[in-house]
Amino acid sequence: MAEASGLIFVVTEAQIRYLRSARLDDLLAISVCVQELTPTTMRIFQQAHLGETVLCEATVRIACVQRERMRPSRIPAPLLQAIRP
Repeated sequence: MAEASGLIFVVTEAQIRYLRSARLDDLLAISVCVQELTPTTMRIFQQAHLGETVLCEATVRIACVQRERMRPSRIPAPLLQAIRP
C-alpha cells in the first residue's frame, strides 16, 4: 500500500492484557475483530490463543497517515470496503 498510495498505518493507542504465558515454539492463533472504523482510523480487538486457551487480549487503534508528512489521511475506499465489519 505504501508504494502505490504513499499511505501507511501507525499505532496511536494500545491496551494489552496478558493472561497466560506462551513458550518460544508454541503455535499461536491470532484473531482480529474490527470494533470501530472511521474514514481515517480503526480500532481492532485481538486475541492470542494456544489451543482453546486465550493468552493475551489487546485493543489497538491505528491511523492511516501520509508516509512522507505523517499527516492523517483517509483510508482508501477499496480497503475500507474490504475490512468493514
